[in-house]
Amino acid sequence: MKAYAGKILEVDLTTRKFSHIDTKKYAKDFLGGRGLGVKVLYDSVGPQTNPFSGNNVLICSNGPLSGTSAPGSSRTHFTFKSPLTGIYGYSNAGGHFAAELKYAGFDAIVVKGKSEKPCYLYVHDDVAEIKDASAYWGETTFSAGDKIMKDLGERYAQIFAIGQAGENLVRISSIISVGNFTEGKAAARCGGGAVMGSKKLKAIVTIGTKPVEVAEPEKFQAEVDDMIETLKSDKGSAETAPMFGTSFLVRSLGANGALVTHNFQLGKFEFEEAISGEEMREKYLWKAQGCYGCWNRCCRYVVIRSGPFKGFAGKGPEFETLSMMGSNVGVGRLDAIIKANELADAYGIDTISGGSVIGFAMELYQRGILTKEEVGGLDLRWGNYETVLELIRQIAFKEGLGKILGEGVKIASEIIGRGSEKYAMHTKGLEHIGGDPRGQTGFTLGYVTAPRGADHLGALPVFEYIGKPEEGIKFFGSAEAANRFGVKGKGRLVKWQEELMAIEDSLGTCKTHYSHFSSTFTKILKLGFEKQSRLFSLATGIELSPSQLQKIGERIVNLERAFNVREGITRKDDSLPERFLKEPFKEGGSAGRVVNLEPMLDEYYEARNWDIRTGIPKREKLLELGLDFVVDEIRAPA
Repeated sequence: MKAYAGKILEVDLTTRKFSHIDTKKYAKDFLGGRGLGVKVLYDSVGPQTNPFSGNNVLICSNGPLSGTSAPGSSRTHFTFKSPLTGIYGYSNAGGHFAAELKYAGFDAIVVKGKSEKPCYLYVHDDVAEIKDASAYWGETTFSAGDKIMKDLGERYAQIFAIGQAGENLVRISSIISVGNFTEGKAAARCGGGAVMGSKKLKAIVTIGTKPVEVAEPEKFQAEVDDMIETLKSDKGSAETAPMFGTSFLVRSLGANGALVTHNFQLGKFEFEEAISGEEMREKYLWKAQGCYGCWNRCCRYVVIRSGPFKGFAGKGPEFETLSMMGSNVGVGRLDAIIKANELADAYGIDTISGGSVIGFAMELYQRGILTKEEVGGLDLRWGNYETVLELIRQIAFKEGLGKILGEGVKIASEIIGRGSEKYAMHTKGLEHIGGDPRGQTGFTLGYVTAPRGADHLGALPVFEYIGKPEEGIKFFGSAEAANRFGVKGKGRLVKWQEELMAIEDSLGTCKTHYSHFSSTFTKILKLGFEKQSRLFSLATGIELSPSQLQKIGERIVNLERAFNVREGITRKDDSLPERFLKEPFKEGGSAGRVVNLEPMLDEYYEARNWDIRTGIPKREKLLELGLDFVVDEIRAPA
């Protein structure tokens, strides 16, 4: 079995023992990455397990294409039971770690138990060590990474670390890449940093020299070259990505009236141009940079040359930070958003959830539900960037209002009460992102059905923006599938996209290379899963047809749903905050719109062969996918 390292490292921090698992156990049915992660999690973590207990596991996995020349083969996947939502959780980040872990001899690391004292895991050329991290506990992610590399004498080690937020079990804490080349890549969502903190695991460090061999080198490279030519010919990949990264979405969503503003009260921001990708490129951009195997270079490195944050040079914010730490909280200056991004990465805080909880608090202040006396004298008026920066610090250290906000908007609203629940923008406990649901119905259905909560990447149905009506009819049964306000066809579209995204995450590839831009997406739409199946088969020597590969994507999605059903999730939880269902915008490109969710959900459940009343996968579907082991556990309907 080529391309794979061939083994999975299992670490028990309680007993401080190591063992190996043969990757073949998972490869053909679940590939790697996300697929491997959900299978291990389902088998290892029973229902009602406390996410902060030693019985929760943290799975860090790469994919079969990691470490090869496949474009965008840069993604590392973390899987765990989420302390934020209490259900299935995962985070995915770019950088160089995934390839380095493969070079070190492993396809995944499964971390069990708890350490009595701070530690970090050091993995290098088939060897794993648990090392003392007492000297780094209490440090930021960046500081800890620098000191670990210096103490190990390994300048090029790749590291994922937590900051003070993860150490303090903040439920919206993230895991941050702090190795050389790609510092600041965030595995941010669902509170994985707090899972590491509960295990007293400060960092995972890897470096290796072992080669990665593919089964058919010449044919594999020919497929790679074809993919590269497609990327070069696409304006989005060749021009927009290196020029703006994801920051181009500020102006784009603003034009569509779907740029989240003032905690989702508006879809248009008055200072939109001041925080746009164009403004960042003109006044702050230092250089564009890519992850391992990247042809898009969407990472921003920026310099602040004047003002209160003069002298900063480092990673710049992506769209989600620009929106959630910008328009969502009313901050209309880029230098302040850049600083917020730096602090969040240093402390290890998800900027989406962080911006959401701060916007939530500001709306409560606006409406008189929170008073200045209750929040320690903070001025929570929209646009006060100094308050935003202070709240990021308070969240990390569980101080003042930050102690409540760090629990996430769902739990925070339950603590505050007084009708605040109405203003907590989440699905299944995970905060919504910077694209407003009222302006993009396909994305909205994806938010609702995604296994980890309000997730834009679980489906990423870009077709509703770049597709053609005739393609909508051909592939998804309705021309409306190619309309961002359409309803018909969106259930079938989201089903197909979810399976495609599950494959991307399991192969270890970046979505921007394979399904984000017009040319690459059109190619995949017309060929089905053919490109990914050829890359996988030529790399590994395991023959999988496009239909077989898509079936693996479907298997992964269904097992994720089964995990959540086992935790009590049903159709009632596939929902949206009332604001999106009953409060239309008064102006902008999405004026007058609300989300017509139920017909899309019906179509989606029918396409998936899930029970339309409960949203539970049917017995025949689970048996078809080889998931017979979950049928009785979730009481699958006939």
